[in-house]
Formats: sequence, structure tokens, C-alpha cells
Amino acid sequence: MRKLTIDELRQLVPEYNNDLAKERASGIFNYIIMMVALARDHHMQHQDLVNWIHRHFEERGYYEETLLKFGSGNTKLFLQDFVIGRSLLYENIEVFIHENGNYEVQSTSWWLNQPTDACFYFDMEPEEIVKYVQSLACSKADRLGITLKISHNNGIEQALICKKDTII
Repeated sequence: MRKLTIDELRQLVPEYNNDLAKERASGIFNYIIMMVALARDHHMQHQDLVNWIHRHFEERGYYEETLLKFGSGNTKLFLQDFVIGRSLLYENIEVFIHENGNYEVQSTSWWLNQPTDACFYFDMEPEEIVKYVQSLACSKADRLGITLKISHNNGIEQALICKKDTII
């Protein structure tokens, strides 16, 4: 048995040349659309779905364990988790550290300009997903003693991460 070189693999599977990260993101995005559409069809608002998700984490000790291990307001840990999560859905992620120790994450959303077919089939605008994803992230941050402020400007998402009660 011989392992194929990357060039041999690309000859056999030309699609491998495509950005697989974008394909993965598209699949994840589609599942988020389906979950939000299911919640909508069951008369749930975004915050209801967010609360349902976080309640399951809380009931199984996720936040308690995380806070015990890493402490409240651990911006570095939250930054790592946030960037990994964003890298599944966004591209061109840049991270900045401010003089006061706050972090800023800037990322570009491909799916606002190129919505997947699931948006059509589940009657969901990409902006609805933006609101849901933002609410989910901010709610998690709050439970971990973090303030997360997310804004959008000219197709760029800007997320400011700081300890709770820090002046932004």
C-alpha cells in the first residue's frame, strides 16, 4: 500500500483543489439554518433556542467546570474558542490586542453574499443566522464572565472581547 501524494490526490479528486474549509463551513451553515428554522416552526425566538442550548450545557456542568478550571473572565481562553468557532464559518480572520488587554476579532462572512440553497429551502435570510450566531456567542461569553460586543460594518464582523465590567 502506498500513500498518494497531494498531486495524485488532486488528479483523482479535482474538487480537492477547492477550498475545503468553505465546503465545511457551508455544511455547518446549512445545519444552523435547519436548526433555527425548526425552532421558528415551533414558535421559538432566537433567544429561546440560545437559552435551550446553554441550559443543556449548564445542566451537564460545562460552565461550572470551565469556570473552576480557568476562572471567570478568562479572555484568552474565550478568544481561542471564539476564533476556532469563527474559523468554521468565516474567512479572513484577524485578531488584534488593544493596549488595555482587550481583544478584537475581525472576520469576513462569505455567506452573506453567497447564501447557500438551504436559505431558500428553509425560508431563512442570512441576516437571521447572523443574529442567532451573535446571540449564541454573546450569551456564552456572559456565562463565562466575558463581555462580547459584536458589530458589522461593510461586510466585516468586529467582535470586541473583554472581561465583564471592563470599560470598553
